[in-house]
Amino acid sequence: MIERRGVSMRWSMAGMIIVMLLSGCAARPHKIEAEYVSELNYDRRSCDELRDEQFRLVEALNHAARSQKTARRWDIVAVVAIGLPVSSLSGMNRASEIARLKGEWAAVLSVAQRKSCDLQVLPDPTLKPRRRFFATDDASPPHAESAPEASDQ
Repeated sequence: MIERRGVSMRWSMAGMIIVMLLSGCAARPHKIEAEYVSELNYDRRSCDELRDEQFRLVEALNHAARSQKTARRWDIVAVVAIGLPVSSLSGMNRASEIARLKGEWAAVLSVAQRKSCDLQVLPDPTLKPRRRFFATDDASPPHAESAPEASDQ
């Protein structure tokens, strides 16, 4: 019984070490917070220019998010193999670029809203896609359906 605790303790320590090493890996793109960007950079732009800027930013975010996901994968492999997050250490990490782009995008959307531009708000390319629970267009989970209230009885 004492040996079991020792083996269990070793596995627990190994798990904690792996978690600590993986925490040094590149962040997931959807978990990176937007950096503050002043709206003054976009105040003098027309609605058409804001629309074009939004498309440019979404395309840049797509590219940066793909690069960040690759960096994260390489970090995980390297941490398991040699114990170091090499892509984060080598400059492949795009977290600061993603934070800046998200901040610029938020500023563009804010200015467009203030100017009442008819701007189609595009989905954040860094977010995980929502899983569908049904084959239909209704993406609400099964437990979201309302049950009859007890007061109706």
